[in-house]
Amino acid sequence: MKGIGKQFPGEEDPAGMERGANFLNLQGTQGGRFDHQTSATEAGRLHKVSSVVTGFFRDMDRSLEEMKPKY
Repeated sequence: MKGIGKQFPGEEDPAGMERGANFLNLQGTQGGRFDHQTSATEAGRLHKVSSVVTGFFRDMDRSLEEMKPKY
């Protein structure tokens, strides 16, 4: 690679460019993994909250039905 660098002094080292591209790709992969983990955790939390709220209102509805006068 030294010979190419001497021939074309304005060109960057191809291996350096490759390392830079690999580093950017790695950063994107790691960032994507973190985002995926965060969104999966949030989805699980929302699912649990939804189940609790649904159960609460179902029980309240049953209680109200029992309190209604029966004809």
